[in-house]
Amino acid sequence: LARVLLHKPELLILDEFTVSIDSVNAAAILNAVADLKGDTTIVVLTHDERVIASADKVHALGSSQ
Repeated sequence: LARVLLHKPELLILDEFTVSIDSVNAAAILNAVADLKGDTTIVVLTHDERVIASADKVHALGSSQ
């Protein structure tokens, strides 16, 4: 992830990127990702409320039942 962030991509897709790390490192990564806003389109798939709270737009997917 660090290498990708250094290259400042036009599109960044992250799937549950905070799931297996502690809250301190998750916050640091979330801040690094937030620094890309405006220059990079960021698509995140997550259940993490902290990540959801930092989003500009949220699209929730649910079951059809």
